[in-house]
Amino acid sequence: DQELILLRDEMDHLNRYVAIEQIRFGDRLKVTLDIQESALEKKVPSLILQPIIENAIKYGLYGSLDDVEISILIKDLDNKIEVVVKNPFDQDAQRASAGTGYGLTSIRKKIYLIYGQQQQLKTTSEDGLFTTHLTIPIL
Repeated sequence: DQELILLRDEMDHLNRYVAIEQIRFGDRLKVTLDIQESALEKKVPSLILQPIIENAIKYGLYGSLDDVEISILIKDLDNKIEVVVKNPFDQDAQRASAGTGYGLTSIRKKIYLIYGQQQQLKTTSEDGLFTTHLTIPIL
């Protein structure tokens, strides 16, 4: 219901989602968090992180029998929060399970509607590693 919530609350939602996925995938899914403590008290758009983690799980785990580690790094940089999510990525498996692109598109739209800014979400794929970099301005 709220447009902006504390990152601490956003992480509570995300942790519940990850716990469900860890039950589903067992020991194959490992999520590591590195969050700067001061970032937890900043406000971010509600449910901004879950689509990124959904993508990381989908493209990291689906079509693979290997263990997968998803890393989440969140930094407080004065007037913005930077989020970097990394997951293994198999180009062939991605083609087989290609989605609609709605998750990342919804994040871009949400950032634009709230902050009036574009280009706050970037993705790269290199050497079997997919990286999502999200910059969230602080109001």
